[in-house]
Amino acid sequence: MNVREFNTNSPETLDRYVGVTIGLTLFTFYIVIAVQKHTSFHERGARLRDRAAWPILYPKRLAQETRRSGVKQQRVSAEETPRRADTSPGIEMNERRNPV
Repeated sequence: MNVREFNTNSPETLDRYVGVTIGLTLFTFYIVIAVQKHTSFHERGARLRDRAAWPILYPKRLAQETRRSGVKQQRVSAEETPRRADTSPGIEMNERRNPV
């Protein structure tokens, strides 16, 4: 860390050091995900071109999956039958048939 805040004769600043460090970390993160063949960020068996485009394709895929799961939840809730008043989960079946 040859920065002006620690070494007065240095031409670089701590701000630039932090910026470059964050940039290189994000670039490394991008490369590691793009090179891996099996991650949750891209489809299994995707080509290198598709894996390299993961920052663009992944949010689209998440949006599609969210829409699909939302449609499934709406279907399930529409198919549920309304509960009767005497079917509360705390009452056993025999107690409902033979009230005391």
